[in-house]
Amino acid sequence: MHKRYFLFYLFLAGGLLSATGQIQLTGSQVVVTFDGTPAEAGNGAFLGDGFSQLPLSGQLNSNAFAFTGFSDGDSDFGDLRTSGDFARGSTGGGSQLGGIYAATVGSQFTLDGGSAASGQAIFIRLDEQDFTPGTMTIKTVNQTGGTLTGITLSAEVCIADDRSGSSNFELAYSDNGTTFTKTTFSINSGDNPDGTPTNTAVCNPTGPLDVTGINVPPGGNFFLRLLSNDASGPGAGQLDAIALDNITFGSFVLPVRLAEFSAHPTADGNRLLWATATERNNDYFELERSTNAIDWTTVERIRGSGTTSTVQHYQHLDRAAPLGRVYYRLRQVDFDGTVAYHRTITIEGAEQGGSAVFPNPVDEVLNIHLEAAAQIRVSNLTGKELTVRQFDTAGRYVLSTADWLPGIYFVTAQTGPRRHTWRIVKP
Repeated sequence: MHKRYFLFYLFLAGGLLSATGQIQLTGSQVVVTFDGTPAEAGNGAFLGDGFSQLPLSGQLNSNAFAFTGFSDGDSDFGDLRTSGDFARGSTGGGSQLGGIYAATVGSQFTLDGGSAASGQAIFIRLDEQDFTPGTMTIKTVNQTGGTLTGITLSAEVCIADDRSGSSNFELAYSDNGTTFTKTTFSINSGDNPDGTPTNTAVCNPTGPLDVTGINVPPGGNFFLRLLSNDASGPGAGQLDAIALDNITFGSFVLPVRLAEFSAHPTADGNRLLWATATERNNDYFELERSTNAIDWTTVERIRGSGTTSTVQHYQHLDRAAPLGRVYYRLRQVDFDGTVAYHRTITIEGAEQGGSAVFPNPVDEVLNIHLEAAAQIRVSNLTGKELTVRQFDTAGRYVLSTADWLPGIYFVTAQTGPRRHTWRIVKP
């Protein structure tokens, strides 16, 4: 009987995330326990009740899990599978049918080698028609704000050598969901020398496993895949089973860990601010701008801080920012030329040919962008007029709001017969 606990070091080089139901990699350790955490993995403790995009209690989220190789067909991400092979319920170890079950680790497996498995686990029974060969793929999404270049992954892998047929399990990974690369991790459930099962069920640690050469940009997906096959050849009947628990993503490594990235409109242009928590071999940043989030222009190159674990602050004033909606992103380049992109942010200014006021909510200063000469009036929620200002030319102006009390205000720009009013909040 072989049982395995695996530990990965994924060195990802290279990110927007709409990630409902995908395992979200935020930069802090994430543990898939099958007992209800993280919340996007399922709905409470897994009870073997299947997979759904909106999982009921006891189900897992199908946006995070996909399977191939079952006689009831494959299950892609987002599919509804709540019967047959995909919903065999809970097992106490005497399961006969091939398929996906829930198992209670502490009562069904011996914990060896420092194993910390506990609670519920996902349990897969193999037979001639199910999971031979087969795959279970877990989808994660990069929400660290930067391109991932490293991550540790560990899990409890438990093998039940309780059938006459031997099973083989391997691990593979992908940063595109299409091309998977096998790791060196491989388990054969094995039998006694005479070919009979050992009738043991054990969880045990193994690893570490280094994975390199992948590139997961902000918002990109990283896929971990379990591959299975019949190691004993056709006609073996039922085969040994596998259970997984405590799949842990942690110790993230990024060339640069971005702590903040924001844009603020001012009377002189858009001010960009960013800060890094750590940097590794960071040569420089290129601040890029776009009006459609597709075509990008370099605004400025800013020298990085090399390697440091001290918070570093950066800023740039984009005086040439166009009117309307503007997108910004950071392109970060290492000393060896490796490129990583960090998250995209958006700022709203005046529409082309129009006027605008910002920010909203406002703090101490309200920026006013006028398409033409205008009279500006400010009134409160009761209609009381607080300010009247005349601006004789188009341009950007600043209006102090330091003496405004918290509340709602209306700012009106009158240009000849044209009038535009904005509702402004002062927190």
